[in-house]
Amino acid sequence: MLSPSQSLQYQKESVERALTCANCGQ
Repeated sequence: MLSPSQSLQYQKESVERALTCANCGQ
């Protein structure tokens, strides 16, 4: 199980990656 800080960082990276895909993919 992830620690809170790891989970938060993972979510942040996922959000940034999703935003990047939305910006450059379309």
